[in-house]
Amino acid sequence: MGGIGFIAAVLFVLMGMGHWQETRSPGWLAASIVVALFTVVGGLGSLFKRGK
Repeated sequence: MGGIGFIAAVLFVLMGMGHWQETRSPGWLAASIVVALFTVVGGLGSLFKRGK
C-alpha cells in the first residue's frame, strides 16, 4: 500500500464515520470498519514486505 492509498483510506474512514454519526446508517458504519481493517492489514503487509 502506497502513501497516497493509505491517506485516501484514512480519509474515507473518517468521512464514513462522520456520515454514520449524522445518519446512523449501518451501511456507512460497516463500510468504514471494512476499509479500516483493509487499511491496517495492507499497512502491516507493506511494512513486513519492505524487510525482505
